[in-house]
Amino acid sequence: MKAYISENVQGIYAFDEEGKLIGKRIFTERPEAVLDKLLKGEVIEDLATLLEELKDKGYSSFVFEHPELSRNVRELGFEAEFDFPNLAGERVRENPEEFLGKEWFERYFTVGVALTRLRIQEQSGARDKMIIQAIEALDDIDKVINLLVSRLREWYSLHFPELDELLPKHPQYVSFVKSIGHRENITKEKLESLGLRENKITKILEAKEKTMGAWMDEKDIRVIQNLAKEI
Repeated sequence: MKAYISENVQGIYAFDEEGKLIGKRIFTERPEAVLDKLLKGEVIEDLATLLEELKDKGYSSFVFEHPELSRNVRELGFEAEFDFPNLAGERVRENPEEFLGKEWFERYFTVGVALTRLRIQEQSGARDKMIIQAIEALDDIDKVINLLVSRLREWYSLHFPELDELLPKHPQYVSFVKSIGHRENITKEKLESLGLRENKITKILEAKEKTMGAWMDEKDIRVIQNLAKEI
């Protein structure tokens, strides 16, 4: 049987081919330290233990999202392959609250900053290495931001789906959700305060009147706005 492996800021998770969680290991070290090792392809103790547990359950093939990690796992005698994104990674990233609770964003942000600091500290060599590391760290942060904006768009689109196409630029979309919130709050004056062009304002006002989105109360909208404020 095949198992798909991925990680988040809390631990390592394994899923079967149907997307069912079949095993996990919560990190026994500082998350940023463990993630740094995993991203470099190191088979840490928590991962080795999880693989042995899965092997005892009858799983003989493992799919990882990191090529170097899959190679090193093969060297330990396991059957392993690389695939990005894999089923496990998609499950973990698409449902962060399911695995980390309501404070998932704060945990991602805290560990992300700590990981960036750790990587910079590790670079005691030439200046160009530090620059490369900083660029990679910024790329990682950019990926996280894009993921969060995608989640924000999916969430808010339940309420006002037409806005996704009308505001394709992420900064404009985030500012809209953050400052306006509920679609009933949309006015020409508020849209003008966001610096939107007249034709764009007209289209948004028209979409508001014809929207196919579901109704949400202010409590639900505030939760979505809180996510927008963190981006």
